[in-house]
Amino acid sequence: METAFTSAVNQFAANPVVSAKTLRELLSADPEKFFRNAVPILKRLQQDEPGSTYLLVLLLSRGLIVSHVLRDEVFAPQELTEIARRLAKVDPNFGVKLLQSVLPDPFETASTEPAAVNVRLRLMDVLQTVSDGSRLLPLMMRLLRDPDARVRSKAALLVGRAKLSTRWVEECLTAEDARVRANAVESIWDMDSEEVRVLLWDLLSAPDNRSVGNSLIGLYRMGDAGAIEQILLMAQDTRDLFRSTAAWVMGSTGDPRFQPTLVNLIRDSAPVRATAFRALGSLKQAKARMANSPPLRLMGWRNPSSQGQDEIQVTVAHDWQQDQSQPDESEPDSALEPKSLPLSGIRPTEFILYRDTVVVPSYDVREAVRQEPLSLAFMLPFSGTEVLSHPTHVEALQAASWFRRKTDHWLVARYDGVPAREAVTSYLSHTWGGVGPLQLRADAAPAQPSLALELDLSFLTDSGQLKESIETPPAPARLADALLCLKSVLRAAYNIKGPHIVLIRPSNAGALSDEFLNEAKCAVSNLKATFHAVFENAASPVFDGGCREAGIRELCMESGGFCLGAAAGQFPQVLAGLALGLVDSYLIRIPEAKGSLKVQVFSRRGCGDLVLA
Repeated sequence: METAFTSAVNQFAANPVVSAKTLRELLSADPEKFFRNAVPILKRLQQDEPGSTYLLVLLLSRGLIVSHVLRDEVFAPQELTEIARRLAKVDPNFGVKLLQSVLPDPFETASTEPAAVNVRLRLMDVLQTVSDGSRLLPLMMRLLRDPDARVRSKAALLVGRAKLSTRWVEECLTAEDARVRANAVESIWDMDSEEVRVLLWDLLSAPDNRSVGNSLIGLYRMGDAGAIEQILLMAQDTRDLFRSTAAWVMGSTGDPRFQPTLVNLIRDSAPVRATAFRALGSLKQAKARMANSPPLRLMGWRNPSSQGQDEIQVTVAHDWQQDQSQPDESEPDSALEPKSLPLSGIRPTEFILYRDTVVVPSYDVREAVRQEPLSLAFMLPFSGTEVLSHPTHVEALQAASWFRRKTDHWLVARYDGVPAREAVTSYLSHTWGGVGPLQLRADAAPAQPSLALELDLSFLTDSGQLKESIETPPAPARLADALLCLKSVLRAAYNIKGPHIVLIRPSNAGALSDEFLNEAKCAVSNLKATFHAVFENAASPVFDGGCREAGIRELCMESGGFCLGAAAGQFPQVLAGLALGLVDSYLIRIPEAKGSLKVQVFSRRGCGDLVLA
């Protein structure tokens, strides 16, 4: 039979009529031997093999799925799952048929024989991976009265997933069997609603460890950061079962922040120690899986602390440097198209925070996503192309442009960055008619002349034009001071609602005039403008205090903007982070304390970290 069986399966696609007849005859002649020959094929099912598909149809039609496949221990759970997935494509009602074949008559009690119970358990393990339970609901309700507690608990899980009702879960919480209550809670893990959240929080005071553990996992999967602290508190419970369940929850999350706690639990009592060892293994496996996830680029800064809370502004994107390529010169508009989009939708529980090296258990995360177009103006000092700051500014603007969306309007304006006395000396040297070099005393230096330039500035969406404005230095005759540059920017933003203006301040810059600050404050009031400032060569990458120009810091705070500092060599990264943060960012609040902060993202979509002094 083996040769004829193998030949019929392999040649089914070429000659389905003859092969099908051969397989039917072999099955009728000796079902047991037919099944033994089918086992190797069932264990290595291929997606589009018609022969193996027909083989499944035969087994299902003759009842051999229940009598042999589910009863035979040669199939691992994942192999049974793959068989079920294939059968679901062949016959969407196969789950109903299987359940009907194992259930007794409505007025009879199911068998308590170990073999019969095992079939029902294996069947439900398979069905919960391939069915949402809606078609099975009437039959599954009968299994809630099964004499075996394990069957009842699995039935509660499947029924709960089908009903997706917190009311039904509340009804199950009155069941005597703790496993039924716990599985009812598990059935709503993937429901994200305020009603579910409230129910799960209420269940944290339940008397049995299973319901509490499943509630914590549900909250964690929903992204509720409050679950972190509750998991750690459960690990300190005086009851062994609760500490053991806490270890199981930690392992189920795969979250590396729980590793120090689990290491402590392996010195606990024997039941707790065994669960902690298994959980550490789960964390190791999760870390290995995450090693292949895409690297993420985290950028951010610390905001001024307020109301006893430290605030961190964080942006997350795929590491664009991993796939950065040279733009196609034949398509100039492609040069500044968005190359790396922000990573939105990161759950709060996917953020891990450390104060120095200690895990921060309590924190809050709020994501701010800007849907509407962003009008963003950059005001940069310019002291000549030979000055090192110019290529740095170009590099920084190019890095920031990676996050400009096609609908965003950008404007690049450059003002005279030569310090005032040097600018005046340079100006008068061109008109000096005396003998010898021009000599000015500090107290006699006249004010820089006001050159009433009309700068023709506009916000751009065209990538080619924007690329040119970034890379092309201004003509000396068209270089205005900071105040005139600001007025020109505001004139371009006259019909724009809520423009954002970034002021780039060099390390050797003097304070901006009161007239400049008053003009900016009028724009905040009239145009709803938001001002940001980035100081070059600051003492630290995060510039949240000790501002060299208090007026600018006050302007940024009053308008809702950010006042940042870029350490030497970090200006492009800081400016890119700010540009991304205005589109999509995460505000993280933690209790105020001393020490450096580390922010880590541990997600299937990618991993990365950021250290803030």
